[in-house]
Amino acid sequence: MSLGKAAKLADITKREFLKELAKRGIPRHYTEKELKEDLEFACG
Repeated sequence: MSLGKAAKLADITKREFLKELAKRGIPRHYTEKELKEDLEFACG
């Protein structure tokens, strides 16, 4: 399940979901596709 879908299922933002993963010590796998999407979003 993608991060976005998991966050939506939990009814929280992606940022909140990432914070929760970190708080619980759950590693996140970051794919090249996600990096590309994040860079496109950041560059507008």
